[in-house]
Amino acid sequence: MTLNSDTNTSKRRRRRKFTLWLLDDSVNTVDHVCDTIRNTVPGYNSLRAEQVAIIAHHNGKAELCSMYIPDIYVVQAELMKYGLTVQLTPKISKQR
Repeated sequence: MTLNSDTNTSKRRRRRKFTLWLLDDSVNTVDHVCDTIRNTVPGYNSLRAEQVAIIAHHNGKAELCSMYIPDIYVVQAELMKYGLTVQLTPKISKQR
C-alpha cells in the first residue's frame, strides 16, 4: 500500500505581516495625531506617539506598527476614522 505524499503533508500558508505607516498631512495638529495614536495603536504611550508624529512630520512618513491581518485592518480603520492619513504595505522579510 502506497500513500500519496500530498495527502500526508499539509501545506501551511505563511502569514504575512503588514506595516502601517503614518503619512504627514497639513490638516491634523500634532496634539490630535498624538492623542489618536496613543488611544488607537496597541503599546503606544504619549512619548512614543509624539516621536512618531514628529518623525512623520519631518520625513513625510513614519512606521507605526507591524501586525497580521485582520488585526492591522482594525487599527487602520480607527486611525482613518479620526482623520489620520495612513498607508498599509506588506512587510518585507529579510532573507537569511
